Amino acid sequence: DYILPVTGGFEKISVGGAIANDIHGKNFHKHKSFGSQVNWIKILLTDGNIKIISKDKYEDLFFATLGGIGLTGIILEASLKIIRVKGIGLKVENIALKNISIFKSLEKYSLENDFCYGVINFHSKNKSSFIKYANFSSKDAQKKVNKLPFLKIFFLRSFFRFSNKQSHKIIYTFLAFLYSNGMYKKQIHLSDYLYTYDNSINYIQGTQVHYVVNKANSEEAFEKISNLIIRSSSIINLVVVKYFNGCDTKYFSFPQNGFAISIDFKNTKNINLLTRDIIDTVISFEGRVYLAKDMSLNKEQFSKIFNKSEFEEIVKKYNKTMKFRSDASKRFGLN
Repeated sequence: DYILPVTGGFEKISVGGAIANDIHGKNFHKHKSFGSQVNWIKILLTDGNIKIISKDKYEDLFFATLGGIGLTGIILEASLKIIRVKGIGLKVENIALKNISIFKSLEKYSLENDFCYGVINFHSKNKSSFIKYANFSSKDAQKKVNKLPFLKIFFLRSFFRFSNKQSHKIIYTFLAFLYSNGMYKKQIHLSDYLYTYDNSINYIQGTQVHYVVNKANSEEAFEKISNLIIRSSSIINLVVVKYFNGCDTKYFSFPQNGFAISIDFKNTKNINLLTRDIIDTVISFEGRVYLAKDMSLNKEQFSKIFNKSEFEEIVKKYNKTMKFRSDASKRFGLN
C-alpha cells in the first residue's frame, strides 16, 4: 500500500490549500509538514507566466509558497512524495497521565511511534492528560467508515454546544478509567484515525488558538496561557499537543521545534480579548501562530512573529506587486 506521508485532520481538502498552509498531521515527528513532501510546484504568476519551482530552482519562491497562504501565485500542479506502508491498518493505544508532565512524555512516545499526540484535560485540578498513539499494522484493518455514525455526530454536537466544566469532568474521568485499565486498544482503518471529524464541521462552535513554542519554554508558556484562561472563566472544549522536531521551514510556515498546542474555546463575549492576550504571550516566548486556523492575529502581532518585508520582497520579485490578496492578508498588513 502507498500513501501520502502527511495529511491534515480532514480528508477532502485540496493539494493547493495543503501547500499554501503547509499543513501537518499527527506524525510530524516522523514526516514533518506537508511542504516537506513536495518535490515541485507549477505556479501561475500575475503576468501570466508559469514557473516550475522547487528546492533547486527558484528556491526562494518555492519556500515562500509553502505556507504562503496563497499570496505567491496560483498553484496549478504539484509533485508529491508517497511512501509504502505494510498495511492501512493501525494499532491504536492510549495512556492516561496524572501529575506527570505531558510535554516530556509526549516527546518520548512520539519518537517511538508512527503517530502520536496528546490531549490535556484542562479543567481537571491537576490537568491530567492522555497520550494517543498508533502504529502501522500488517493485520487487516476494519472497513473504513465513510460517514460518522449518527450517535457520534450527536455526541460531538452536544459536546461542543453544551459543554461545561462538569460535563468535561465526567467525560475525561470515564476516558481515564478506560485508558488506565488498557480497555481502549483497537485495530482501525488509517483514514478513520487520521480524519476524526467529517468535512461538515457546523457542529463545532467556538474559537481556536493554535500556536507553537520552543521546547525549553513550552511548559512555562502554557502555564501563563492557562492562567489567562482561568482568570477569564472561559470553557475549554479541547487542548491538543503535538511534538515538532527537525524543523527547517521558512517565511510563513508554522512549524518550529517545540510543542504545538491547539486550544478550542467555547465562545464568550470576551473571547477576542482573551485570544489577543494569548497571542501576545506566545509572541513573548518567540512562538508562532498557525495562520491556517487564525482569525485573531492583528497587523502588529503578525509583524512581531513573521518577517513581513522579506516575504513581500520575494513576492514582488516574481509578481511585481502583491496582487494576490485575501481578507487575512489585509488584516496582516501585507500589501
